[in-house]
Amino acid sequence: MQYVTESITVFTDANVMLNHEALHEIAKHYNDENVGGVSGEKRVQSGPTNSASTTEGLYWKYESFIKNQEAQFAGLVGAAGELFSIRTSLFRELPTDTLLDDFMISMQLVREGYRVDYEPNAYASELPSLNIKEYKRKVRIAVGGIQSVLRLKDFLNPMKYGFFSFQYFFHRVSRWLFMPILMVLALGSNIILCHTSLLYASLFFLQVAFYLLGIVGWIMERAHVRSKLFYIPYYFNFMHICIVAGWIRYLRGNQSTAWEKSSRAVQI
Repeated sequence: MQYVTESITVFTDANVMLNHEALHEIAKHYNDENVGGVSGEKRVQSGPTNSASTTEGLYWKYESFIKNQEAQFAGLVGAAGELFSIRTSLFRELPTDTLLDDFMISMQLVREGYRVDYEPNAYASELPSLNIKEYKRKVRIAVGGIQSVLRLKDFLNPMKYGFFSFQYFFHRVSRWLFMPILMVLALGSNIILCHTSLLYASLFFLQVAFYLLGIVGWIMERAHVRSKLFYIPYYFNFMHICIVAGWIRYLRGNQSTAWEKSSRAVQI
């Protein structure tokens, strides 16, 4: 970064394709002096029938919706590495052991008093994973998320960051630190309360059914057979298993900072 002379720096991944208008759409935001960074949107292309495109694409559409809403309130809570930009002068070196550097760079901008905008008309497209058994990669992301929230504890102070603190807690902290625990507590509560009313009995049935669908989805995944009915619950549960594994790896302190290349669907 010390050799970059342009006023705006754009970061992107090597395996994505940007739309033609991406840089133009991003640059428009920098007319506002309060904007320190701009994130584009990640889109997952439709892949072959044996890819994870259906669920992976649905997840990123949901994530993009959340980011779009965040940006309209107190600003985006962290940018994704597929496509984001910053004012070059605001770049600060990160500790060498940082795992999610894209997230940390964008959060540093907020720490210095700038806003991070979101531009859905600038997007990076990539092919889906061949499967969602990218266990090491997803666990690494979970470890990086845990590392990040522990290093960004000051963002939990609403007296300093206002509504941004609430966005940060519910979008990032709760996801990486509390969701698996809350899922277990919800199941335990429903077990205790299911006999007290039809409502709790119904909630218990729906929760157990969801987990059973996930198990069936796991069996079907191993057999290379996919159905949305089973694949979505499987994907959801798989992601949270990776978060729990991320906790364990973080506590052991044996996570490498090097990324492993993901297997992707190939289109010809």
